[in-house]
Amino acid sequence: AFSSANQLGARQGAGAVYLHAHHPDILRFLDTKRENADEKIRIKTLSLGVVIPDITFKLAKENADMALFSPYDVERIYGKAFGDVAISELYDELVADDRIRKKTINARDFFQTLAEIQFESGYPYIMYEDTVNRANPIAGRINMSNLCSEILQVNSASTYDENLDYADVGKDISCNLGSLNIAHTMDSPDFGRTVETAIRGLTAVSDMSHIRSVPSIEAGNAASHAIGLGQMNLHGYLAREGIAYGSPEGLDFTNLYFYTITWHALHTSMML
Repeated sequence: AFSSANQLGARQGAGAVYLHAHHPDILRFLDTKRENADEKIRIKTLSLGVVIPDITFKLAKENADMALFSPYDVERIYGKAFGDVAISELYDELVADDRIRKKTINARDFFQTLAEIQFESGYPYIMYEDTVNRANPIAGRINMSNLCSEILQVNSASTYDENLDYADVGKDISCNLGSLNIAHTMDSPDFGRTVETAIRGLTAVSDMSHIRSVPSIEAGNAASHAIGLGQMNLHGYLAREGIAYGSPEGLDFTNLYFYTITWHALHTSMML
């Protein structure tokens, strides 16, 4: 479906699917991106992402097995979707519950497989579930991301009736993204005004976007008005200024630059 869609013929459609590390299909999911995968299972036109909680790293550090839980059983017992369950908090409880079907794999073997497939294909993207949700100030749980994993936003699933009409329109993620060229931004006579203009422009895109053909995205955009202001050409700016990439001076510049961008972005957003 994604490969059949495009932006007026100018840009190919694309999509990403995220699966939790403790889902029982996780290894088969990853295998679809192997270079030597059977053509029957190989996925060429879809991007993959994996949601990894802190407990997975703890188990790998201990060279222990990790449990993969039946999403159906988890939802049946806890009354909410598997992706909305805090696995790190409830892991021991889930393992001990005989009502939940589960199987185990070695945690280090899982990360080894993950690294191999990333080396082969560049996928999957990784979302660190607990880190993301600790930093989330919005009510609700973040359980997935987007292409390139730069969007981390609370979402809710839609429900449908027997005619496949919307019974309840959820809130999906709308990516309103833009970037500043770091070299050009540093050359600007008014750094703050440059950031302000970018934030106002992205906000205008969000305000004027009405994707009625996908009501859940329209609802998410209307509720959150989320925008993302990225930065590019860091290496170009550092090279121009004779600063080694990764050097103490380069790290200091990067930290101060992004602190300053963040301050002006938040200030402009508050003024709007």
